[in-house]
Amino acid sequence: MVATIVLTRNGNGDLHDFGDHLCNAAGQKVDAHGAVILEPAATKDAEVLRQRTIAELI
Repeated sequence: MVATIVLTRNGNGDLHDFGDHLCNAAGQKVDAHGAVILEPAATKDAEVLRQRTIAELI
């Protein structure tokens, strides 16, 4: 399943999501310097996937 993210452009040309968080063109939340802010849930899931062996995933 793919989630649809709607971004709007403000008067300065910056992209914002529905919660008014600053985002990049890929829909990732960014800080004022443009660095991507990783969400804790996404980071946790990635760590779990890295710790599994191929045999466990089959």
